[in-house]
Amino acid sequence: MNLIGGWFGAMPVCHGSGGLAAQYRFGARSGSSIMLLGLFKILLGLLFGESLVNLLRGYPKSLLGIMVLAAGLELAKVGESLNYGARDLWEGWETDVTQEPGGLKRQRSLSDEERKERWMVMFMTIGGLLAFKNDGVGFVAGMLCHGTYELSNAWTEWGSRRSSSAAGAGLEPPARKSRRAREVSTIAEEEEQMLLDGDAG
Repeated sequence: MNLIGGWFGAMPVCHGSGGLAAQYRFGARSGSSIMLLGLFKILLGLLFGESLVNLLRGYPKSLLGIMVLAAGLELAKVGESLNYGARDLWEGWETDVTQEPGGLKRQRSLSDEERKERWMVMFMTIGGLLAFKNDGVGFVAGMLCHGTYELSNAWTEWGSRRSSSAAGAGLEPPARKSRRAREVSTIAEEEEQMLLDGDAG
């Protein structure tokens, strides 16, 4: 890819994001850093040749482990922006985004249940990727998890629409509540009980 893309002005690429994360973690901030790294490696290969292989074999594994850990932590930081600052919170909710004073946009806030769903999808993706050492399996696992949540939400919504249409027709709606409604009512009951206990004390 680099041999062909270079003639068309493409940036140098590698087979994974781990090396790029390590470079960013240790100070690289522009495309020129990758070019300098490549130039440095070519010079090392030309100057030292076969002797460089023996030198790399003697490289301390503990130091290499620290560097790999630092790169892993840099990649794991992506999880921080999953529920705060993620792109889909802006793009899919353009109508709900309000303008704050000063022209800044505000993202929609997520409920605790939505946050848990997003984390679970991420962990399923990572789990599939690590267990099978295959990006495709991780992707499919994440999509299946997301699809299951979407089906569950659609089923709950359909049930609430059905009960509201039955109430509109004068029929007795079913007594079953959705999980979110049950959680809200339980929290409200707990708060009311706490207030009553506080008044009694």
